[in-house]
Amino acid sequence: GDNGCCDYGTMCWDGSYECDTSDCPDEPGATYIGFGDQGDGSVAIYLENGQAVGGFQFGVTGMSITGASGGSADDNGFTVSASSTTVLGFSFTGGTIPAGSGNLTVITFAATSGEGCLDDVVLSDPNGNELEVDVGGCIELDYEQPVEGCMDMDACNYDADATEACEGDN
Repeated sequence: GDNGCCDYGTMCWDGSYECDTSDCPDEPGATYIGFGDQGDGSVAIYLENGQAVGGFQFGVTGMSITGASGGSADDNGFTVSASSTTVLGFSFTGGTIPAGSGNLTVITFAATSGEGCLDDVVLSDPNGNELEVDVGGCIELDYEQPVEGCMDMDACNYDADATEACEGDN
């Protein structure tokens, strides 16, 4: 019999009960964004969206963005612009990225630390309403801290390990 100390779990969004909320079924229309395939100085931004996306914006840490192109954003006529830290994508014609999954865009970058992360992610539906989004984890980047020093072999203080010239050196 029930002695008063039974745990019947948590009710999920669909009315079912699970002992651990992580075992609940995914809600339809759930949206996930994260890093996909990584190349040399580039990484795909992967999107799973259960409903149409009318626009997106995300920031990155640990890298300086040099460009963003391709993927479903390109395929659906989105205008994608990138600063060194932020990527913005939308359609001037009201186009959307239909529900589905795949690469949203591919960013090219220069690593500025050993770890790259997505932050300040905003995805909106075709009406401009913000979508709830799960953001994937960080990725390891191939980055070596620059060694500042004299790189002129004829100088008295030449540093063979230097990878970046000191201020004032040419």
